[in-house]
Amino acid sequence: MLKKVLRYDLKAVYKYWWIGAIVAFVVPTLSSFIIEPLKVDEPAGGVIVAGVALLMLSVLCISAFYILSEILIFAHFYKNQYTDQGYLTFTLPVKRTTMLRSKLITGVVTMVSTMGIIALALMSIALIGFHEEIFNPQLWKDIVKFFEELTYFDITFIIIYIIETLVISLLSIIFTTLFMFTCITVGAVITRKYKLLSSIGVYVVANGIFSCMMSITYLCAFPALSGWFWNLTETQETVSVSLIMLLLIIALAVLCTIMYTIQLYLTDKKLNLA
Repeated sequence: MLKKVLRYDLKAVYKYWWIGAIVAFVVPTLSSFIIEPLKVDEPAGGVIVAGVALLMLSVLCISAFYILSEILIFAHFYKNQYTDQGYLTFTLPVKRTTMLRSKLITGVVTMVSTMGIIALALMSIALIGFHEEIFNPQLWKDIVKFFEELTYFDITFIIIYIIETLVISLLSIIFTTLFMFTCITVGAVITRKYKLLSSIGVYVVANGIFSCMMSITYLCAFPALSGWFWNLTETQETVSVSLIMLLLIIALAVLCTIMYTIQLYLTDKKLNLA
């Protein structure tokens, strides 16, 4: 059943997502051709204006595409569960855990795909607009030297760092998605008539509180960690960084579990579609 629900959710989101993906890739790629004329000593005024305008348009398209992806995910979640469509959704012979997992997977896949398109757009800008710099032999010598210096570190820790970074990125996407889902559900629980406005208000307040907590934690922890790192050897620093990343993974996993549990509880016990 999960496959059927997931297929429906992906179709609903990607119905419009692919349009934004094409624009976010094509516009920066075409705009990157203006970079080469800007490299001359005294480019014409029209070239400068056109170059700045096109580069700003590229940044705007990439930013708008990222925002569009988030809107599509959460708009589908809201429409599918908390509008008139929700009456039909909750009468289907599908477990609510299955519905949540499907929409969570859809959100994660969509955001990962979005990051991939943005990365391709940035790569196209680099390859077209800065091809001389990229294919400069000296640059590649510096890259080789950099990787040679990495061999002084234990390769095991390098692999661990990469894995931990990927896990942190994935958990961050999962937490952000569940956080938004929970805010939407809380908004739907608070009021029946103005669910969308209530959901937006809950998100603004909750996000503000969470951001303040993270800022306070950072301001308190950073000075202490900085002083502590000064007294460590290189080996101890390597191990410490890995352990800190591991603690961050555990914290994110706990937060994701809490958000998931709250979302299911509110949907099962508190939501009233009548």
